[in-house]
Amino acid sequence: MIWFSIICPTYNNEAYIEQTCKAVKEQTFKDFEFVLVNDYSTDKTAEIAKDYFKDDPRFKLINNERNLGVAKSRNVGVDNAEGRFIVFLDHDDMLAQTCLEELYKCVRNKPDFNVYSLWHNKVSTDGLHTWMHRAPPEQNHLYGIVGNAAPQFYFVWNKIFRREFLNKYSIRFVEVEGDTYEEDYMFVYAVNMFTAYTYIESVKPLYFHRVHENELGWTRTDNERRAFCWREFLKYIEQLKENNPDDYRPIGYKEAIGHAHEELVKCGYQS
Repeated sequence: MIWFSIICPTYNNEAYIEQTCKAVKEQTFKDFEFVLVNDYSTDKTAEIAKDYFKDDPRFKLINNERNLGVAKSRNVGVDNAEGRFIVFLDHDDMLAQTCLEELYKCVRNKPDFNVYSLWHNKVSTDGLHTWMHRAPPEQNHLYGIVGNAAPQFYFVWNKIFRREFLNKYSIRFVEVEGDTYEEDYMFVYAVNMFTAYTYIESVKPLYFHRVHENELGWTRTDNERRAFCWREFLKYIEQLKENNPDDYRPIGYKEAIGHAHEELVKCGYQS
């Protein structure tokens, strides 16, 4: 079985997709597949990626027949993955050359976890400058999946997930018509319902998250849409609980429900 499935949804990303593909192809650890989910791009994103991975059997291109959004596209990628572990990669971000090698060592050294974490740096839009946005966590350390002590718990691209674990409990991103707001948060809280800990071995920056100028002033303005998504998440959590009555963690369930209610209050809605 392939060790890693790198899942990368993309939409109209011709400016950066070659850099992302280059970082994947140059991995020192070679036992992976790269699942690129083209979300109905109208530019040359798919063509650039296909040309870069020409004749490389590790490259798997999936073309959505309409624009589905990030959450659904990630689910499409997971559903078509074959690797032991799922690695989520945003389409304009980059992996360090030794990223998969370090993660492989981590899993081999501590094989009993379903979630492993990695540290990241930020990179400027032009790719010329990188910086550490905060002090890294302790290496060789166990953390809770969620909570203030967890290393940037609300991202999915700074973790890898055992695919068998995700499939066993049918853990996926919450899907709504259009796109899902804060889908990363929701996914991590769903994971936390079934496993309490993540392990981080190396605090070398293994992932580079590109920061665009318009992100720096990003605000959560569409409260009606956000509230709708969090209500859908509440339905999803209840479904997970109902489908896995003997396996879910009650404390993880309470944490998911509690966070959803907090977000609804922030949106100005009663939970």
